[in-house]
Amino acid sequence: MAIVAGAGGSVFGSGAKPAAAAPTSSTAGGGIYGIDDPANPVNQPGWTRAFEVGWETGFTTATGTLAPLPSGTAPPTSTRYAFTGSLDPAGPSFSGGGGGGISKVFPQPSYQKGITDGARDGSTGATGTTGRSLPDISALADPNTGFLVGQTQKFTDGSYYDEYRIGGTSLAAPLIAGMAAVANQKAGRDLGFLNPRIYAAYQQKTASLYDVDEADLNSTAEFGTTPSVFRVNFTDTESAAGGRQFSLRTLELPTQSLQSTRGYDTATGVGSPRDSSFLTVLGSVTPLPYTPDRKSPKVP
Repeated sequence: MAIVAGAGGSVFGSGAKPAAAAPTSSTAGGGIYGIDDPANPVNQPGWTRAFEVGWETGFTTATGTLAPLPSGTAPPTSTRYAFTGSLDPAGPSFSGGGGGGISKVFPQPSYQKGITDGARDGSTGATGTTGRSLPDISALADPNTGFLVGQTQKFTDGSYYDEYRIGGTSLAAPLIAGMAAVANQKAGRDLGFLNPRIYAAYQQKTASLYDVDEADLNSTAEFGTTPSVFRVNFTDTESAAGGRQFSLRTLELPTQSLQSTRGYDTATGVGSPRDSSFLTVLGSVTPLPYTPDRKSPKVP
């Protein structure tokens, strides 16, 4: 059984601090991926990772017109849209993002020693730690693309089944849990507590992980500037009848205390799985030693 928790995604106000996570659970941070291969149609083989940044998103209101205007709730048919208008001169405010930091309750577990020693706390900004750092690893968390979820919901015209996208660490955590299940199947056995294996993969099989760092924010070949997403939302959240709202979502907002850096960081942990090889690596690496401290729950 894999116990995977989201690393406090978008739930803490200014000055608030995330709850401590025991060293005996895996915590998942969030990342935003960009995939790019113009030679292949959507959802076909051949797509590659163009960039990846931490999930710390800024929101800027946009006022103007968009052409062509999307039709209802149907998928976009145009490959290029033109926005004529302006952005709020106040600049981006925090919209949502993952959590991370260093515990003052649980000590640094042995599997993190030498890896998280220089981690930066998301609450205080201080570097260096003798406490448990989180998150451990990251996965897709982009609310702009998200994951399709269906459930019965309440609307102004009644309650019925509907589908919508969900992102954040509410997406990243179950993705990592699912990967853990597949890794067990590939190994043909229960791999047990995964954190010593995740950090072992970081040390022994570096190529199985994608190091999320700020270099991807400034790829002149790809963007020339910090990547952003232009969003179109229904004003009443249900239909175009109430009008549309436009906004710009800045990826990994520079003013946030959590930032991805080279190596381990408290925004994305050791990084994200590069591809399916990570699932095999989890079963083949030599786990790092782990001796539970007296405060941590026991694990098999």
